Amino acid sequence: DWDRVVQSESLSFSMWALTFALSIEFVARIARDKKNIRWSTWLLFVLWGMTLVSWGFSRDTNVYMILLIGVSCTLALVIPAARRSTSVHLFLVVALFCLAVFGLQNSLLYRSDRWMNSFFNNLYMRILPYPEREAWFIKRGLPTPEPLYKYANLLGGSYDYDRAEIADLIVWTAENGSGLYTQYLLTHPGWALSHAWKVARIPFIENLQPYSKPDYEFVSPYVYSIGDVLHPKTSVVVWVQLAMLLGWAGLVVFKPSNQHQRGILIVFSLFFVGELGMLFVSIHGDALGLIRHALVSVMPLRLNLWLLAVWLLDTNLYGEVSINDPPAVILDHIHANPQRFPTSGSK
Repeated sequence: DWDRVVQSESLSFSMWALTFALSIEFVARIARDKKNIRWSTWLLFVLWGMTLVSWGFSRDTNVYMILLIGVSCTLALVIPAARRSTSVHLFLVVALFCLAVFGLQNSLLYRSDRWMNSFFNNLYMRILPYPEREAWFIKRGLPTPEPLYKYANLLGGSYDYDRAEIADLIVWTAENGSGLYTQYLLTHPGWALSHAWKVARIPFIENLQPYSKPDYEFVSPYVYSIGDVLHPKTSVVVWVQLAMLLGWAGLVVFKPSNQHQRGILIVFSLFFVGELGMLFVSIHGDALGLIRHALVSVMPLRLNLWLLAVWLLDTNLYGEVSINDPPAVILDHIHANPQRFPTSGSK
């Protein structure tokens, strides 16, 4: 369906799939190499980094996943067990790289004026109709907001500074608005979370792009039925995936497991948390066009449910390792499960 409209969502979906796949391979190699990182792993890091940047710059919300990866690697550096079992240098490079990408993307975004229309939409839909919220912004210099009702979502990507009735509003927004709505979210976390919770089900009611709908006379209805099964129009996929992750985490904690398995669990968990964070950012990023803006986080949540199910089935049906796994992974499994590998009489 996205082939009909070349927009940033299509690129974001493709780059996310590649980023997720490379992340699994990257973590698997880190688990294999431990503290002695091979040159092939560093080469994979370069490829992973290029893909991560491409994905992050395809949509503004994606960069918050990169921030989460950078913060997680930074936290791992202060955990003694992580420092003993993995390369500190690699974690440090990944952390600095991700934080630098996040800083660069945000710097470029705020230097442009693309964010201004979204800021006006948020004011129009979520601030001005509520006197106490409006007063908070007026206290911080918001000019008379009445003209905004006329121009909300009509400014598009270009702003006419000669419009006398909104000139003060545009100048004030350009100087102060970039971080003011974020500041309001941080100082009112109860409202920010409750509002996101209230509208979070809305992005799940559609799984097709909302523009340039195809001619349904030339598309079999069975195709859309299959699509609705693979990409359910319900937020229940979040709770099912959370239950699967918690169950898997319980097995990893209470059942002997190798470092490779724990690493893959971290990848799935990190992306799950990151996608929920991206959904939160999408909801508060722009009050209009919510379904389209949130698809870049909702679609991965749907897909990850199936990927996680396949991984759990593979792990339980075929064991934690296979004969094709690297020797280090197999040895980790043997050491973690000595009762399964008796050594009396032979090697």
